[in-house]
Order: sequence, then structure tokens, then C-alpha cells
Amino acid sequence: MARGVTISPEVKAVLERSTVDGKVVRLPDGQLERSLYAAVDKVLKALGGKWDRRAGGHVFADGIGAELSDALSSGFAVDRKKTIELFETPALIAAKLADIAASHSGWGQQIVTILEPSAGRGRLLAAWNDALPGRCDDDNVIAIDIDAANCDAVRQQGIATMIVCGNFLALEPGQLYPLADVILMNPPFANTADIAHVTHAYQRWLAPGGILVAIMSPHWTFAEDAPSRAFRALMASAGGEDQRLPSGSFKAEGTGVETVIVTLRKGRE
Repeated sequence: MARGVTISPEVKAVLERSTVDGKVVRLPDGQLERSLYAAVDKVLKALGGKWDRRAGGHVFADGIGAELSDALSSGFAVDRKKTIELFETPALIAAKLADIAASHSGWGQQIVTILEPSAGRGRLLAAWNDALPGRCDDDNVIAIDIDAANCDAVRQQGIATMIVCGNFLALEPGQLYPLADVILMNPPFANTADIAHVTHAYQRWLAPGGILVAIMSPHWTFAEDAPSRAFRALMASAGGEDQRLPSGSFKAEGTGVETVIVTLRKGRE
């Protein structure tokens, strides 16, 4: 189900009088009543905008004209971030994951396969390329995401040699997709989805001798539901490691969820 914000007639009237300048939405001249401004701001943030004082409006990473028009027509602003759980990895944390993976056994000059499932806009692949410059040019780099807009964003950056638009849990390596030596991931968390994604990645996609580094909820560390118990067993059998991140690590991305970094290595057969 799509999550978002209902647009009231008053908010619609303000947005219809606003101007769209490329990636910036500027409200009409004059000061709005505080409650009305808050409602307008909520809609624009749901659509992906961030207030920028210097720009004098809400700035969007991509063009917003069509999405805003659709929202005004339907009376509902779909919050893509919440609907597809798009909470991207902050740069410093992404760099930490990449550094952990880069230090594993030392990759030298060998060609490796790197995978980012639920890639979003590819922040972990970009961090890997920063950690080992040029690797994304020489290696097999796979990005998988269920959202077409995210796939397009990764494609425009040129950081992947293969981009797959689809549900990661429904995909298997084989003739089309090789096993991965390095898996970097920040999967969705809702309803223990992170456990399902990381387990699938480790058991089905990680090559012998490879390393998986993931952002997860700490839920599995203490919960007594079946998925959490099974994941604790997997961590124990594989010698997995976990490191708690500070509270508020994802605050800039719009969520206060608690997080841990999980590292799993697979022995050579």
C-alpha cells in the first residue's frame, strides 16, 4: 500500500500558485499561516523535497513537475521514501561498510563481483568505488532494486555494469547473474524483511571466500520470533559479527530507527 499525505483543498490552492523552477518549488509571495505552511511543507517533503534557504524553496533531487501535478490531481502525495522504505545510507556509514569489505583478504588486482541488493541510488556502490578507486570500472558490479526510478538513478551515475529492476528475494544467481564476492546492503526493515534479505544474500548469492556487510535493525539480537532465532543461529554458525551504530545515525534520512552493521564471511569450499 502506498504511504503518503492527503492534500487538503487549502494546500492544493497554495501549491497551484507555487512556481516550479527545474528542481525547486517556490511558494507564492506572502507569509502563510503557520499551520497551513506546515501542511504544505509536509506534502512537499513527502514528495522528496528539502527546504533550502539559499534556493528559496524546496529542492528535489530530480525534477518534480510531473509528480506534483499527479499529486494535485489525485489529492494524495505518495511518499516514495516510506512506501519503498528508501532510507539511503549516510555517506560516513556507507564508507565504513565499504572499508570493512575492502579490507577482507585484500582484493589486489583480481576482478571481483560486487552486489548491492535493494540498491536505492547506489550509495554503497559509490562508497566501494571511493574505497578502491576504479574498481567499479574493472569489476562486475551488480545493482538490484525494485523501483524503476532508483534503477535509473544508478544507471545515470555509471557505477554498475549490470542493473536489475526487480524483487531481490525473487531472484537467484545463475546463468544471468554471477555469485558475488562482495555484497554491500541496506535492506528494508519492516516485518523482519532485513533478515529475509540478508539471509537470501548470504545463502544464495555470496560466493565462497566472499564477504557480506549489511545495515540491519538490532531486532534480531534479542527478539524471540522465529526469523530472529534463525538469524542468530546463522550468525553463530558463520562466525558473524555485529556492531551497534549510534542512535540517530539515520536521522538525516528521515528515520530514527536503531541500526547495526552485520558482517558475514563465507568459507571457501
